[in-house]
Amino acid sequence: MNSARSSLLVTLLCLACSKSEPAPAPVVPTPKTLTEHCQSAVGAPRVVQVTPQLFVAVGYDLANTIVLHTPDGNVVVDAMMSPERAELAKAELSKVAPGPTKALIFTHSHIDHVGGASVWLDEGTEIWATARFRDHFIKQYGVFQRAERIRGVRQFGRNVDPKSLECSALGRNPDFDLHVGGGIRMPNKTFSDKTSFKVGGVEIQLVEAHGETDDELFVWNKNQKALLPGDNFYRAFPNLYTIRGTRARPVSEWIASLDAMRRL
Repeated sequence: MNSARSSLLVTLLCLACSKSEPAPAPVVPTPKTLTEHCQSAVGAPRVVQVTPQLFVAVGYDLANTIVLHTPDGNVVVDAMMSPERAELAKAELSKVAPGPTKALIFTHSHIDHVGGASVWLDEGTEIWATARFRDHFIKQYGVFQRAERIRGVRQFGRNVDPKSLECSALGRNPDFDLHVGGGIRMPNKTFSDKTSFKVGGVEIQLVEAHGETDDELFVWNKNQKALLPGDNFYRAFPNLYTIRGTRARPVSEWIASLDAMRRL
């Protein structure tokens, strides 16, 4: 059995275990500040046009999916948590950015960025990630899968009544009853430090940028001055240590990655 298939089976096993029935929980009114945050930071599922060729699917899942449209096809960045939610986002993105997926980029290996990958794959699609991606993914969702499952369920309020928790603060609440992670695929193109490639005459630069994870990267399209920072930058103070329990994120390296983006 090859290593990619092994990784997939490990992932499916650990995620399938997370679908146990939640214990009944009382409905507690959502605090006004959280409601306002959910409405402003997450909102209804929608596609936002950032530049003439750059589109972002927001509010479909915990993380977003971004499409860079070119004459020859699309470059897709991140694939959400499950095939079901990825399908919904793709249906809307395809209306404004039709065409085959020439490249799929994983900014890092967290499941909310890679779990719906299969939805975007066409014949010959290149899947890009840093060289550390596979090891980081297997460690988090294989070696430590039991702890990850238990703590992740608690972190995201799996057993909290949905009426009491309008969003996850970062994005839409994860739906653990979906086929979470069922569409994961391993990268077939990896790199260290930095690399670039072209699709439809558009140059895409990938830069390794340790921060939220040590397999993180950011995407830079100089022509459109478009920076896609992954989870190294978001609408909050950097998540230096998660409440579900992970090793502390490398603060000095994260700062260096932010500085690298600022210098572009």
